[in-house]
Amino acid sequence: MPLNREMFKQALRENAASEFADIPEQDGDHTFSPAFEKRMERLMRDQRRPHHRRMRSGVIKALLAAAILLALCGTAFSIPQVREAITGFFVTTHPEYITLTPTGDMAAALDREMRLSSVPENYHLEEERIESHQITRTYRNDQGQSFNLKQQVFYTGSLSLDNEHGRIWNQQVGDVGVKFFDTMGCLDAFWIQDGYLMILQCSSEQGVDLAVQIIQSVEIE
Repeated sequence: MPLNREMFKQALRENAASEFADIPEQDGDHTFSPAFEKRMERLMRDQRRPHHRRMRSGVIKALLAAAILLALCGTAFSIPQVREAITGFFVTTHPEYITLTPTGDMAAALDREMRLSSVPENYHLEEERIESHQITRTYRNDQGQSFNLKQQVFYTGSLSLDNEHGRIWNQQVGDVGVKFFDTMGCLDAFWIQDGYLMILQCSSEQGVDLAVQIIQSVEIE
């Protein structure tokens, strides 16, 4: 039986549904890229030629599987939710902002506490606030510079970042993927550690090197 566009699309949807079952659902159907549409057209055109009509079913199935694999590889690098999952967040891009949704199993209660194995030089703990869902610690140095370190139980929802007026990037720090957000003189870092949402807030002037040093020192006891 000749292969057609609907057969390709249906097979791709069924395979993708099982491969990416854990990705949050989104409204609307996926629109295939023009490049992928052309590849499908070429495969179907070749399959309609006489010598292709005599192909065994196993060869046709292999051709279909190759097309599906090609589409899935392209999908993994074009859909933000798939590409960004390595940082511990699914990322949804909107015209004026992005949302971060933590992935994986998150802690249900604040039954463990963070600590810094090494406090940056000249900084000391100035304030600590413990609430039912988060711990916030503020450290300050002799020059008046400070940073906030937060440990949160993240129940549901997502975080929003303004991607129009700031710079957002991913960076691997030790064993964790960190998402940095630099805007209007403020530097924030977000990451998942032992099931908790961790947030570091300091000034852009203090710099990424200090942020990395702090993140590397965070332990959950």
